[in-house]
Amino acid sequence: MTVALARRLGLRLLGAALLTVAATAVAWLLLRLLRADLFPPGESVPAGLAEVLERIYLHGDFGRVGARELGDVVRERLPADLAILGGAMAVGLALGVAGGAWCATHPRSVLARALDTVAMVSISTPVYVVGLGALLLFGAGIASVAGFIPVQYVEFGEDPLRWLGSCIVPWLVLGLPLAGLLLRMMRGSLLDVLHEDYLRLARAKGLREHAVVRRHALPVALAPTLNLAGAAVPLLLLNLALVERVFSVPGIFADVRNVVGTADVPYVLALTTIAAALTTLASVAVDLALAWLDPRTR
Repeated sequence: MTVALARRLGLRLLGAALLTVAATAVAWLLLRLLRADLFPPGESVPAGLAEVLERIYLHGDFGRVGARELGDVVRERLPADLAILGGAMAVGLALGVAGGAWCATHPRSVLARALDTVAMVSISTPVYVVGLGALLLFGAGIASVAGFIPVQYVEFGEDPLRWLGSCIVPWLVLGLPLAGLLLRMMRGSLLDVLHEDYLRLARAKGLREHAVVRRHALPVALAPTLNLAGAAVPLLLLNLALVERVFSVPGIFADVRNVVGTADVPYVLALTTIAAALTTLASVAVDLALAWLDPRTR
């Protein structure tokens, strides 16, 4: 890693930390503006913002939920969120980039038209509808022969192989809308790049088409696609809450509906902080990926 890239990474991480703190502060302010009668009996918003930020960011203390420390609950349940979110992001990127590249290089093929149709359907269909359909399909035993794909989430420590099987359907349900968005972005970006003059020159020099696409066109077309993937993280987090409810994944985002409905102050602040941290870290990861793809941005 060069000095310039290390400096850039440090600045981006500092910016991500500041944005996360700002998101927590905004959530605290909005909670302070709510009427007192909206909170459960005995529940209130801490009066001092500095005290809240110090407790969360210096001591890792989110408060209590019931008889337990909320920090312990987060440490227990966050790995399930990260597993589903990371797998869905990988599925969305893989299917979106591969499908978009195929549609751009074979625009008149039957497969390209079918992929475009599937992308439109995946974007426009609510994720909970897809989740319930998948739950009915796999719950009926149609696709879970030999029990490799369980209907409900299985803990990794209980059985790693069954954990992997239980993640497949949530990954697909959560990742397909992202794949549809990325497919359309990748297709449009790659089609634009393929008509650039420098690629015509590369073809004129005798470079084969697959080499032109792989070496010169794909890295350029990937830039807007990765930017869109990073910007889609908040949408993925919203859909993650629905997917976790449908498939009984014991993540912290599964309780979003109950937490917001009951104005559970510590839980709301914890969810806001975690969501902001994940979003900003995704932005940093995209920035590093772009720097690796295009040295001019370093």
